[in-house]
Amino acid sequence: MSELRTNTLSNAAGTGPAVLTGQSAAKAWANLDGTGTIVLRDDFNVASVTDNGIGDYTFNYSKNMTSSNYVFGVTGANNSTYEVRHYNTLTRSASAAQVRCQNNSGSGFQDASYVGMSIHGDLA
Repeated sequence: MSELRTNTLSNAAGTGPAVLTGQSAAKAWANLDGTGTIVLRDDFNVASVTDNGIGDYTFNYSKNMTSSNYVFGVTGANNSTYEVRHYNTLTRSASAAQVRCQNNSGSGFQDASYVGMSIHGDLA
């Protein structure tokens, strides 16, 4: 059995990241409790989450994407009522994306006890 240990994986010239050709793993993902004082339960490549108000969160990446042209998926619910239904990506940049969670009636925004997000695209 072989083992490869490294801190940095670069292209053959050593000038940039290695290209992943056989897989398309998420470049960032997070599991957030967005109620009260928000808590990141688990994440990858998420430096922090900003609470912008009721049901409004900004995910800030540890390592930027190459542009804002990546795929951003988000889902979530409340533990007991599952009443949050709409997740809208408001603003998206290479370094962050803002999400709002709308309540089930569509009349306003609501904090969600579970917000899951995933990013697919190219890292800078």
